Amino acid sequence: MAKRPSNARIFIDYRNKKNPVKFQYPTNEDAYRATRKSITSFWISINGYLFILFLIFSVLANTFLGFQVYIPNKYYTYFAIYLFLTPYILSLFVYKNDKIVSLLPKLNKFSVLFPFGKSRYLCVKKLNRRTLKIEYFNNIFFDYKATNEFSKYLERVEITEYKFKFITKRFWIKKKKNNDLMWKAIFYFKRIPKRGKLEVIYK
Repeated sequence: MAKRPSNARIFIDYRNKKNPVKFQYPTNEDAYRATRKSITSFWISINGYLFILFLIFSVLANTFLGFQVYIPNKYYTYFAIYLFLTPYILSLFVYKNDKIVSLLPKLNKFSVLFPFGKSRYLCVKKLNRRTLKIEYFNNIFFDYKATNEFSKYLERVEITEYKFKFITKRFWIKKKKNNDLMWKAIFYFKRIPKRGKLEVIYK
């Protein structure tokens, strides 16, 4: 498992029976910040949809039941504080706990798919070369399943970022940051598979 829930380069070598999976990171983002970003995304997604459901309920109650839900303005302020501060506090208690941190990639996947998010799907049944390249995705999650000769001949899988830098600006300070948003994956086969298939679900 990766040491932190950041977008990571992943190298899977099925020929290496003892240590087939290795991780590398394109940025030096610390564990706390990476954890906070994951928790914040999940937290805002859940509470955002709950708030939308509450607004829908308020409209329906007013339309069909004849009463209006009234909330004093100060409670909106409390909600905003609760919404944005809670991830910071939770992250302080979580980022050193390996068991909890290992679950954060699943929360990231849930955040982008719930409730109407779409993943990308690829099913390959025929290849004319010993490699398969998948380009331009965000590396939020990447799941694959190979059958028959696609599984038998699969030797390596590499997920790496495109090599470029972009400029970030915070207040008046500009910094160059390694790309960790655009990724590609390459499957390497010992021989060209003729039977079976490779299915990939990713985002």
